[in-house]
Amino acid sequence: MNNCNFCFACTTSSDLDFCELVFNSKYCFGCIGLNHKEYYILNKPYSREDYFKRVAEIKEELKCDSDYGRGFWSPTYPFQDTVGSWPRL
Repeated sequence: MNNCNFCFACTTSSDLDFCELVFNSKYCFGCIGLNHKEYYILNKPYSREDYFKRVAEIKEELKCDSDYGRGFWSPTYPFQDTVGSWPRL
């Protein structure tokens, strides 16, 4: 994982924002359940130029509303599989 913000259960990816269950992907924003994808916003493909333009617009709008920087989406994954959720023995 490299340059990923507000992501949950993502691996082997880079440049993700607000993603969940995204694997082996790059440049995704607000995506769920993708594998081997590039330049996606809300699970919809974009060209490289359109992706960066649209993400900049979305981030600016979120910053104006003071929503960027907060992980405001709750995970859709139903299980607590972290060590912190294990019962004490």
